[in-house]
Amino acid sequence: MPRLFGTDGIRGQFGTYPIVVEFCEALATAVANRVDRGTSIVLGRDTRASGQVLAEAIAARFAACGLDVVDLGVVPSPFVAYSAKRMSELGHSSIGLVITASHNPASDNGFKFFNQAGRKFSESWETDIERRIEDVDDSARSGSVQTQSTVSRDGLYDDYQSLCEKILSEQSVTHLSIGLDCASGAWHAMANEVLAPFVKACIQIDPTPDGRNINHDYGSNHPTHLAEAVRAQRLDVGFAFDGDGDRIAVIDEQGNVCDGDQVIYTLVHEEFERNGSFDGGVVGTIMTNGGLAHAVEEVGIPFHRTPVGDRFISEALHERRWTLGGEPSGHIINTHYSPTGDGLLVACQLLRAMARNPNNLSQLTSKVALFNQEHRKEVVNSKEQTMQSPVLAAAIRRVADEQPGMRVIVRPSGTEPVIRVMVEGEDLNDVRNCADYLASQLRESA
Repeated sequence: MPRLFGTDGIRGQFGTYPIVVEFCEALATAVANRVDRGTSIVLGRDTRASGQVLAEAIAARFAACGLDVVDLGVVPSPFVAYSAKRMSELGHSSIGLVITASHNPASDNGFKFFNQAGRKFSESWETDIERRIEDVDDSARSGSVQTQSTVSRDGLYDDYQSLCEKILSEQSVTHLSIGLDCASGAWHAMANEVLAPFVKACIQIDPTPDGRNINHDYGSNHPTHLAEAVRAQRLDVGFAFDGDGDRIAVIDEQGNVCDGDQVIYTLVHEEFERNGSFDGGVVGTIMTNGGLAHAVEEVGIPFHRTPVGDRFISEALHERRWTLGGEPSGHIINTHYSPTGDGLLVACQLLRAMARNPNNLSQLTSKVALFNQEHRKEVVNSKEQTMQSPVLAAAIRRVADEQPGMRVIVRPSGTEPVIRVMVEGEDLNDVRNCADYLASQLRESA
């Protein structure tokens, strides 16, 4: 059986295996046979039309296996992670499951899991679940007695909202005007409700979710509308989230999109100003801009790279007992507040940073000098065969020989049928030429 789990859960087109009702039943049975008896399943979903039927199928199977299901309805992934952690802390051992395909189009859906600590499960756990899916017996654990959780959705939301309010109350943000784009996704109702009471103005631009428009032309992957709104309405900042809410794109007052690495450095700088020191080091990935690594190391802060994926960042932070890490794409984790990427909590922290400093956001983010980077991606029929192509291997060797100072990453996407290219270096023209060359060789290899 091909591997089901990618870099961020299981994803695919709804109606095509494994994103079908029958697979929900097998997946729930496999997970039920893996977790301890008495474990609760904290279930959420984004705004995709297919989410409800998948959630109902998987909840029914969990219940048949004797597990209590706390159905939160339409909520962001980070809220499910927070809730699983919070319930476990209150004595109700819980894991989280979100029915979502994150930033993918509405036609896709998927399954994303969180452990009792609110972090993504390990690869070994995922491999074990895949093995158990192959061995699923329809009678497995059926007929068990369900437990009942006394923790309510409202109570969990109140706790989460209090966390956001605590951050926003540490520094007055009442003079700031903000724009919101929730991708017609899971933050659509909640983000405005949390932020609006604290700021001067909160302008939300994404259309009302209809089950089919999640991530369509709006959200962190499509920030153009928000950038235009920030400029036109002279807002101080704009925050765009992806469909399930764990990723953020930040727009400065000039309408420019801030790189995730710039946001991370701004949070580093803010913690220095607030506490007079920085707790531990910073975790990035192989895609993190070398400028960020150089900037934090220059002030004595350790920097560590991981493979792409916020799960690896979370694991590295946990292992090192550090607090801050993230990706250029906008998956940013601060374990002071959340064990996983949370776009809304990052927005709260950034507003606090802006309120502490008389400079506008463009001046704050310019404190880190990023190296030139170019990105390309090519759709391929087989990621494995393309990555093993002699043509591609020769192209990568040629770039390494002719541009020894260039940093090149060529990798298969963990969520889409594409190969991604990243080239980083000092001269922008050289970087662009190398990226274009590698992309052309990818097309030939495919």
